[in-house]
Parts: sequence; structure tokens; C-alpha cells
Amino acid sequence: MERIFTTVISQQQDGQTVASILKQLGFSNGMVRRLKRIPNGIQLNGKHAKTPDTAQTGDQLRLVLETADAVSEHIVPVKGDLDIVYEDLDLLILNKPAGIPVHPSQGHFEDSLANRVMAYYQNQGLNFVFRAVNRLDRGTSGLMAVAKHSFTQDALCSQMGEKLMQRSYLAIVCGTPQPASGTIRLPIAREEGSTIKRIVSPNGVEAITHYQTIRSNNGYSLLRIQLETGRTHQIRVHFSHLGHPLAGDFLYGTQLPELPQGHALHSEQLKLYHPILRKWMVFTAPLPKPLQQLID
Repeated sequence: MERIFTTVISQQQDGQTVASILKQLGFSNGMVRRLKRIPNGIQLNGKHAKTPDTAQTGDQLRLVLETADAVSEHIVPVKGDLDIVYEDLDLLILNKPAGIPVHPSQGHFEDSLANRVMAYYQNQGLNFVFRAVNRLDRGTSGLMAVAKHSFTQDALCSQMGEKLMQRSYLAIVCGTPQPASGTIRLPIAREEGSTIKRIVSPNGVEAITHYQTIRSNNGYSLLRIQLETGRTHQIRVHFSHLGHPLAGDFLYGTQLPELPQGHALHSEQLKLYHPILRKWMVFTAPLPKPLQQLID
């Protein structure tokens, strides 16, 4: 999928080098190196340009953010439903259902979200590179951002690293947490002898979870959760450690027949700064019906 970005040099940028202008546009050193490797990846007024070249007011800067032949060769396109919340030339926001993994893995080479996305673009006659920005466990539903090229991927990953991207989750836990709202600060480490399971451990890495109880009913509580850190299984581990595991969590609690596809965790809201449109965007996805029925 080809993506060309063009901009006109402003009066304030007159006489500046291409390198300086790219930095102002938010291009990292790694992304600039990628642009330089693409034939005619950087052009001024239709001619190949180098980063030390200077630009003048009114010049047109053309950048190849993605080439038409770029493709994730090892992800097999497999048709499947996609809940697309938002899409433009740079970004794809999906509402992932519970029960499917994000990436192909052992035993799931053809039933991941990535397989469906590849088929979606293949059906349009387009090549595509699958670049998930934030990842969700197989049993977790909700919002995910997929970058359509390296520049968006770099920018959004930087936002995650700088804690500018905000993610809000809804979770249904067993029992009623006390206090009703608060912050959990407990380090998390991999459980010895396991490649998957995590535990709270003084030898772990810092993990901070903020939560607020929305309501309690029938032995469960619906919580709104924000992560200050993004450790593997962080929400699941923290609440299991406190004696309030997520409903249906087979790994840290007890699986429920009402939730055959996974545990009661949903990525409800995603706020990010669009690196091309240069504006903040907020996306939401309602609580899936099986989780709504459980708390009702």
C-alpha cells in the first residue's frame, strides 16, 4: 500500500535543511534513514533530495512513507469479520473481539486478527504490512491501533513510551474491591517455570494501575481502569493478587461458561495524537454484549 506525504515549505522554514524540516515534522532518525533507503524517498519539487539540501519558501517536499510492494509475507490472508472503528491513509482503528489473538502464533497461524486485516486489504488489491501499535491478549476485546506505515508506527509507539497515548479499560472482577477506587502499585515478574504466567513480586518491574468502581451486582463489580504502565497481563495480575480476579480468567481465576471466548476485559477508549493530521483523536467501543449481560 503506497503512501505519499507532501507538504509545502513555509516562510518560517525558508533556507532550512531537509533534515531540519523532517525533524520538525516528527521524523525520528530511524525513519529518516528508511526514507533515504527508498529510491526517491525524499524529493524537492519532483527531484531527488538529500537531507543536507536546503529548501525555499513554496518548495514542495514529497516523502514516500510506504511503498506499494511492502507486504507482510509471512501472514496468510484469511477472510474474517473486522469491526473497523476508524480508517484513513495512515491509521486503522479496530474493535477486536475476544477469543482471537492479534498475531499468528503456534496453533493460530490462520485465525488471528492480522490474518483478517491482510485479507481485507488483499480484497482491495493492496499489499499491506501489519503493524499493531498496542496489543491485546487473546481473551481481551476492544480498541487497537494499527499503523499503515513506519512513520505512524514510530510516532504512536513514541506516544506510548512517553505515556501520551491514553487507554481506558472496562473490567468485570469477582467481588467488590475495597476501596472502591484507587491505585495499585505492585511490581510484576514472570512466574518461575512459566513462559506465560506473571505474578506480583518484589523482584519484578514497576506496574501501576488506576481503577474506579462503576457499580457492583450479583457478586461482580464493573471497573473503569487506566494503566500508567503497560506490563504483560498487568490488570489480570493485579486484581487476581488482590483477591478479585477478572471474571472468566482461566489463567488467574476461573473460566466461566458465559464467557467462552475469554475474560471480562475490554479496551473501551483510546486517545492518541494523529501524527499526520496533527490533532488529538478519541475512539470508543461499547462493552460487548456478553460482558454487559454478566454485570446486569
